[in-house]
Amino acid sequence: MRRFVWFAAVTALCAGSAAIVGSPAVGSASPQGGWTSMNGPSPMSSLTTNQMFISCASPTFCMATGSAVSSTQPEAQEWDGITWSNVTMPATPAATHPAGVSCLSQTFCMAVGSGGEAPFADEWDGTAWSALATPAVTSSAQLYSVSCPSTTDCVAVGQQGIGTGGKTLAEQWDGTVWSVLPTANPGSSGTDYFTSVSCVSASWCVAIGLSPQGLLFEETFDGSSWSVVSMPSLAQNEPYSVSCTSVTMCVAVGQWAPSGSPWEPLIEMWNGSAWSVSSTAPTPSQSQELYDVDCLTTTSCIATGFTWGTNPTTPLVLEYNGTSWYPVGGPTLPASSSGVLLGSTCLSGWDCVTVGGGTSAGTGELFFADAPVSSPAAPSAAVASPVGGGTYSVGQVVPSTFSCLEGVFGPGLSNCSDSNGSAGPGQLDTSTIGDHTYTVTATSSDGQSSTASISYTVAESPSITVTSPTPGSYYELNQVVSTAFSCTEGAGGPGITSCKDGSGATSPGPLDTSQLGPQTYTVVATSADGLSTTVGIPYTVVEPPSAVIAAPVSGETYMQNELVPTSFTCSEGVSGPGLSRCADSNGSTSPGVLDTSTVGTHSYSVTATSVDGLSATTTVTYTVEGSTTTTLASSANPVHFRAIVTYTATMSPIPNGGTVAFTDSGTTIPGCGAVPLNGATGQVQCVVTSLSKGKHSIVATYGGTPYWQPSTSATLSEVVK
Repeated sequence: MRRFVWFAAVTALCAGSAAIVGSPAVGSASPQGGWTSMNGPSPMSSLTTNQMFISCASPTFCMATGSAVSSTQPEAQEWDGITWSNVTMPATPAATHPAGVSCLSQTFCMAVGSGGEAPFADEWDGTAWSALATPAVTSSAQLYSVSCPSTTDCVAVGQQGIGTGGKTLAEQWDGTVWSVLPTANPGSSGTDYFTSVSCVSASWCVAIGLSPQGLLFEETFDGSSWSVVSMPSLAQNEPYSVSCTSVTMCVAVGQWAPSGSPWEPLIEMWNGSAWSVSSTAPTPSQSQELYDVDCLTTTSCIATGFTWGTNPTTPLVLEYNGTSWYPVGGPTLPASSSGVLLGSTCLSGWDCVTVGGGTSAGTGELFFADAPVSSPAAPSAAVASPVGGGTYSVGQVVPSTFSCLEGVFGPGLSNCSDSNGSAGPGQLDTSTIGDHTYTVTATSSDGQSSTASISYTVAESPSITVTSPTPGSYYELNQVVSTAFSCTEGAGGPGITSCKDGSGATSPGPLDTSQLGPQTYTVVATSADGLSTTVGIPYTVVEPPSAVIAAPVSGETYMQNELVPTSFTCSEGVSGPGLSRCADSNGSTSPGVLDTSTVGTHSYSVTATSVDGLSATTTVTYTVEGSTTTTLASSANPVHFRAIVTYTATMSPIPNGGTVAFTDSGTTIPGCGAVPLNGATGQVQCVVTSLSKGKHSIVATYGGTPYWQPSTSATLSEVVK
């Protein structure tokens, strides 16, 4: 468990005239401004018999806890930025061992410890401390440390079952009640216990501890359960305190004796995956111990303790700058006096407060360095966002966030506003082109003030002209479309550094038509000043419409002038805006009529047209045939034997070709078996000179063409005398 020290005093590391806070240079051999006593008019004299702990929520509020001299009961001291004052804590049934305090604001602190071997937890509400019920555990238990990420989440650690066989103990505050958290115990036998805990959130805490085998261990809490993480195995080690800034940065301190003696400062660091012993921890010539550590960032830690082995015992302060640990000077003690530093807390940067105690030489009494209160420091202002050096477009909305902090011992802020008169959050003035300065002023009630400024530039953003595609255009799936665009620098701009579309192409580029549906074509213009403009042109990729002809069926044959009705439908393509027209090649909507006025092979088409201009045509073919009539006439009837007779066959209507066969009583007349049709007259003649005497049955037969049907004349009865 933690050692207990029977002295108490309070000091602060300060810069300039500020009494509570200070800023030692990173990696410096000694703090700037030195240490300044915060003891005030002696009320701290009551905290003398036990280890002390401290937590500060602001430069004007700290709470230190310890045990009273006379009663060994818990007692607290409150710092208001100027003086310390006693604050009574609830009494415990036995001698008290306070073990930790965590303050989030002037109205919330949580303190834990043990009265005898019974844990206690007290809550501060800004006015008074009140005792909280803690869960029943074994007959003997102690809490050694507490860490509160929020007012509704605190984790306290220690041990239960004091002595041989004791185990780790963790309890959690949910804003209403304390409850026990199940923990692991890595030791094979004997007593395991936690010494310190640090929580960065409700879902991530680290607790360090020790087992009887000298095993230094760490357990990580994820908000629901604890898991053991091994730490380097060290000889004669005692861990006292841990501080985490994130899940990847923790520092644990204590003491160890790698060579048996002397004791050395133990510093182990967590990088998010493993613990390691710091190689930059100082190697002292005398024994040294570190009792507490507080880290604000990965480059800002303070560890406090003392050097012992020879008289007098002196305070020890180590500083971490992100790379190495350095010893820095501690508070100056009166001649032949002893002192230790037990608890420490940091507010920002190197503004840290530490508590401890000592004795004046040869008297056994406390020493106090009652330094006069420093003059109030000036307030400070800070611009959190945006960072300086930015460039913004005219009229761009740029929110700003800033804060002001009263100086140490200051009476309070009277004003905190930006150069636009806003009390925050603010906004940059981007109404005019040029270089500008944004300033935040912090003013104290005593008239002191300070400013924080950032510079920024306002310029016109570049402009973009896109001539292809045009907004709202429609394109067919996988259609090849070239884009065209240009970029122009804004007024006062240094020049365009990039003018590209969303695919990284310069103009002209290819339009992406590989996906159906609404699309956006993007062009980005970037200026050398960092301003950029983005233009998005909406377009739609569609499938073309379609047409289906239900009737007629392609390849059918119809008679000339036959009435043939048609039937067809049209459908819009996927993602299309809708049909604007669905008509056949005759200009008719469905149903239509097939054109059979002329013989031959014809086509019938239906065209579907979309509102977007895309169209599709479906075509069928058909044949129209004409019927014919053949009449037969003789040049002489009756006729004398061996007289010349001419037979004339006339086709009606006149076909566009074909032949006529003449027969006599079923027998083809020689020379007249396939007489070509005269396309001009529609007639065919057969001249005969060898008819025998008697009656002859003459017939003319038209053979037809692909588009004209055959026909046969009536029988002509020819008489030869």
